[in-house]
Amino acid sequence: MKKIIIVLSVLLLLGLLGYGFYHFYYPKLIAEAIVNDKYDKIIPKKYQPKFKVFKDSVNSKVDQLVEVAGINHMSFENLLEGIDEVQEEEVRAALAELKRTKITKVEQVFDIGMKHIHINSFDPEVLRDVFIKNVQLKHIKKGLKYIEQHELQESMSPETAKAIIKQILLQKKEKVLKKADGNLSYVL
Repeated sequence: MKKIIIVLSVLLLLGLLGYGFYHFYYPKLIAEAIVNDKYDKIIPKKYQPKFKVFKDSVNSKVDQLVEVAGINHMSFENLLEGIDEVQEEEVRAALAELKRTKITKVEQVFDIGMKHIHINSFDPEVLRDVFIKNVQLKHIKKGLKYIEQHELQESMSPETAKAIIKQILLQKKEKVLKKADGNLSYVL
């Protein structure tokens, strides 16, 4: 009987550790790999060139997002609140419509997102121009295909995805604050 209790206790502890890693440490680890180039220990060598391209693309787009947010007097807190406001059902509805729609231009994707995803902490419409300028149709189609092939809709928890995005923004905020050197008018 004692052995069963010990085994169950160890399994419970391992489960809790795994849960904590996945929900708390993993998002920070991924964000740090993307924002601060700390991926050589977590990404196998053969995948590093592709990850570097992905990382550079994400960093560039997040930098532009931060710039647009600053121009439109949005704070990092507004962006973080906006991420928290996104509901899983809204994202699933948007993805379902994207899959059903023959997408011919990037504007359609933004419009579908606006139709299904509701954010109150800021007006997402201010991001339209940056989205259209920086997102290519081939990347959208490739992303949708990737989501479907790897069943990401079912396999990744929306909360984990939100946590990764928030960690990227928080780490970018630190970099922006260092760059601004105390000039908070840029950071808002």
